[in-house]
Amino acid sequence: ARLLSSGFHAVSMNRAQTALPAPDITDIENGTTGQLLPRIDPIANAHGYEARYAALGAGGTPGPWQNGGIYSNTRDLALNDLTPGIIYLIQVRALGGSTQYSDWSDAVQHMSM
Repeated sequence: ARLLSSGFHAVSMNRAQTALPAPDITDIENGTTGQLLPRIDPIANAHGYEARYAALGAGGTPGPWQNGGIYSNTRDLALNDLTPGIIYLIQVRALGGSTQYSDWSDAVQHMSM
């Protein structure tokens, strides 16, 4: 009570790592031809982000997951060299925390232009 009435803010000294939540893909934009730009909200304490994608085939069946790269922040996420006119499923996960990786985000689909 004395600390709070002094005008100072209480700060936790707990430095234990915790598991990171899975990111949410809020939007996917088309960049240059064959480029998709997933947009996610930053995750507190994440050291980076990993993306992956899979092309949707006939009947909506996804192909194998492809590595989309590792990025140091959410603004740099860009999936390049995609085939225009193909619909892709995209997932992102955060790096760091006690488990080293968060769960993958829900898959979101978007057509490459």
